[in-house]
Amino acid sequence: MSTLEEIVALFGGQSSGNGFKARCPVHDDRTPSLSIGTGRNGIVLLHCHAGCSQGFTRGFCAAAWLHTQFRQSHGEVRYQVVREVTGDPTRPKKFYQRQPDGQGGWLPRIGQLEPLPYRC
Repeated sequence: MSTLEEIVALFGGQSSGNGFKARCPVHDDRTPSLSIGTGRNGIVLLHCHAGCSQGFTRGFCAAAWLHTQFRQSHGEVRYQVVREVTGDPTRPKKFYQRQPDGQGGWLPRIGQLEPLPYRC
């Protein structure tokens, strides 16, 4: 999981009010329209004021090479979708899913887990 400081540094964010602003990596952003801040429990919040909504989370995570985590209603991570750069120019990235192994590590699959709804 990335911290506020890591995301701000990754996109060259500048201080703005109580948070930061940066150019949105999801669209061709000439004027910084991405607000970056923190919410409850230190969760990083992102909002593109230029109107990015459909696919924003996936697009942002792909641009930042971050993990998209799917949590159960009580907050426990059920599984992640991970994007990796392969270093192979014919296959520049790959995606896979993994689930916690219960001991602080990861199993490289989600097995028989039923996928959680996304953006409902």
